[in-house]
Amino acid sequence: MALKGNLQDFSLTQLLNLINLAQKTGMLVVEDPNGVVSVYFREGKLVYAQNGRSDNSLIGILHETNCLTATQYRGIKAHVNGMSDKELGLLLINANYFTQQDILASLQAYFIGIVKQLFTWVEGLFHFETGLRLPEDRITVLVDL
Repeated sequence: MALKGNLQDFSLTQLLNLINLAQKTGMLVVEDPNGVVSVYFREGKLVYAQNGRSDNSLIGILHETNCLTATQYRGIKAHVNGMSDKELGLLLINANYFTQQDILASLQAYFIGIVKQLFTWVEGLFHFETGLRLPEDRITVLVDL
């Protein structure tokens, strides 16, 4: 499904409903003058979202959702040295900093927050690319919108 257009002509609600009803897997990109948001879907369900202006790494998301202080964020970020989000998540769980449920809840809240932010956009260009999957190093959370 090649889909592209303007939010003035096709609302975010219509886009999300179409992706969900058609059970599409791919990436929705929405751009406005202030930034770009990418939302990934698997079989019509939200699995990941990222804001082009933010640190969308696991450590950045944990900081953004107030699970880490600024000092903790800087300290951990200085030591991750190219570690994938999945590797970092396991390290944080095994070190008893977080439970798996804590990490998944933070990710889910962050992804939903990004999608909620999109509902405030009244204009912007969008396109949906079928079949695109998120890189394997990212942690996904299945969210039914």
